[in-house]
Amino acid sequence: MDPVLSASWEIDGRARGRGDAMRSKTRRLHLRWSAKALGDAYVVFVPPNDYMRPSSDAPSVYRDDDLFLGRPIDSTGKNRALMKSWFDLCREKHKGPCQSGINPSESFSYMANSSYFGVIDVWNLQLTFLPHNDSDYEPYVALSYVWGKGERYRTLLNNVIRHKTHGAIQDAIALVPALGLRYLWVDSLCIVQDSSRSWKLNAFNMNLIYGNATLTICAADGQDSTEGLRAMHRKKRNSAQHTAEVGPGIRLMLTKPPESAIRTSTWASRAWTFQERLLSPRALIFVDGRVYFQCRSTGMSEDVVADKEGAGWSLDLVHAPLQILRQVDKKPLWVYNKAVELYTRRSLTNKEDILAAFSGTCRMLEARMSGPIVFGLPTSHFDLALLWQPEQPAIRRLISKEDAAKSSESERAFPSWAWCGWEESPMLYDAEFLDGVFRDTNAWLLKHTWITWNVRDGHGDLRQLWDKRFCGTDNTTEARWRGYRTSARVCGNQRETSSSFDDKNKSRFDLFTKPVTWHHMLKVPQDHKIALDLFGRDFEDFGDCGDYLDSPSSLLVRNARGRPFKGSLPEFPYRVVQKPYQSVMESIEHPLKPILQFHTLYKRLNLVPDTKEISNKSQAQLKRYRIADDTGDWCGSIVLDSSWVGRQQDHSQLRHEFIAISEAMRFSEEECATWTYYIPKEQEESEWDLYYVLLIRFKGDVWERIGVGKVFKEAFEGAEWDEIVLG
Repeated sequence: MDPVLSASWEIDGRARGRGDAMRSKTRRLHLRWSAKALGDAYVVFVPPNDYMRPSSDAPSVYRDDDLFLGRPIDSTGKNRALMKSWFDLCREKHKGPCQSGINPSESFSYMANSSYFGVIDVWNLQLTFLPHNDSDYEPYVALSYVWGKGERYRTLLNNVIRHKTHGAIQDAIALVPALGLRYLWVDSLCIVQDSSRSWKLNAFNMNLIYGNATLTICAADGQDSTEGLRAMHRKKRNSAQHTAEVGPGIRLMLTKPPESAIRTSTWASRAWTFQERLLSPRALIFVDGRVYFQCRSTGMSEDVVADKEGAGWSLDLVHAPLQILRQVDKKPLWVYNKAVELYTRRSLTNKEDILAAFSGTCRMLEARMSGPIVFGLPTSHFDLALLWQPEQPAIRRLISKEDAAKSSESERAFPSWAWCGWEESPMLYDAEFLDGVFRDTNAWLLKHTWITWNVRDGHGDLRQLWDKRFCGTDNTTEARWRGYRTSARVCGNQRETSSSFDDKNKSRFDLFTKPVTWHHMLKVPQDHKIALDLFGRDFEDFGDCGDYLDSPSSLLVRNARGRPFKGSLPEFPYRVVQKPYQSVMESIEHPLKPILQFHTLYKRLNLVPDTKEISNKSQAQLKRYRIADDTGDWCGSIVLDSSWVGRQQDHSQLRHEFIAISEAMRFSEEECATWTYYIPKEQEESEWDLYYVLLIRFKGDVWERIGVGKVFKEAFEGAEWDEIVLG
């Protein structure tokens, strides 16, 4: 079937009016092909060419009527002044998110003053520390690029002073002074590559390195950095344009949105470059022989006049990943969900880098969610964070002993309960599956969860993942997206707290991290009648929270309080030791163990193959399976890799172990096509009668997660209350 082209008008361009109100400026004709591989395009108006093509986008050059319209591209390659004008316009005119890094945090100052962080002085081509005075650091540029597979020059212990550059690195060194800057950060040169300590200390501070860079140069041309920055070279740049005069004085131009070229580049397919672009307040993106400027306020290109006085919005910003950061203060959990999906769609050369390449994103979100992120899951929303699903069949991320011995994660395995423990599939937090959870995440966490989650630390001891007495204020501005309660927030009442997770953890990956001492803990009164849940699910009658005493999950919470842990591990065989909560849970030398330990309901139920696959063709090997109780009655639904189920059926294994981990609001139509009155209610009356469940299997010395689904609570009648050690 031949591709079909459709066209529609779209309003384009927003400029700031009085009182920061946005007003529309023009419109574009959007062309869409039914075959996505052909990409989208726009038709824009080109104003009469009654002036010479300027080499700059300085505010005085263009009339207001020219904004968001087409223009010819300079084919001579003289575009450095243009790039500098974009950069200057953002620095001078844009406010808010584009100003990140102007007042460096204590965390950045701590790193910049450490011996492992340095930059390149492009004036004399030497490695140096980043100069600063009492309050300000010299601005620097960061480079984001694809290393490629060939032998490349990199800084090693034996050549740390000598430097040879090529391709994108050489072009970036030439561009930095043209932008009026002097310092450049490049990972292959500024990190000592054969020093695991230098690598770790820099790799786990990418949020600071890219977030505080005044600009990031993104080398997305070609397959790797050897291609260079093509738009800087006359013979390599792409100045071809498609224009036509359709009437007297009416010229139209066909233009493609920047993301159509960026999205298909090798650079955009790599996992490491995801956070490098996301965390940067400004980026010059070189792709397909052209250069684009993007910041957190606007986007600018060589063929469209997109900004003048600052903060103009254009359709060219649609689908740009850094735009999701506009929501980070309002709903950081939503940003986290989007980031996980976008990141897991990318590829890694070294699969053991799955957490390292996401660590900068984690650090940025930790500062806003006021709690650590462990194995890629935010502890502030841990019950929700466990409800990820693969988009297609996934396999366990297993690191061979040979690779582990030489990797940055040499002492760490990846757990089955976290998305980082699986590969070959994007990971999603599906809105339909999580119906009722995203409506008010904070209320769901406090009223429909009960498990006290513990993780094994680097010494083998149990550490609780959350303690409201030590966790700082959740600064999320939209209350429904907040996580567990903290000591600074009790239901509707607000209390001040001086804790700052970001600065308190500035030495998170220092080799000599000091533990939080236990004597600072607030003492619980001896006559406390109702057990305290340190995740904030306490049962005291605090105003609006009194109705929580009657919630079903409150009974489970009370059942869990005070139960001792008995499950030991071969590596730590002598006893189970519970240690107090620490906001800094791990260090370079003592990373967390991939073990969760907790109490919850456990039940053996039956898997029954369904007659149809789930609807999404990209999930052809994922099938929906019915869950049945011991009488054969349907009681739940789960999506699993059919090949795994087939292997179990070959061994006549139809009964499987399930654990309840939180309450679910309802089944979707696909999960429950026919209502069988398993509970004596009409389907539309049923709310919170279900559990989110994990299908688990015992492997080695621990349980392993296989999949997540939903089951009627009634099916857990007579279930055991058990201790689970999940690896």
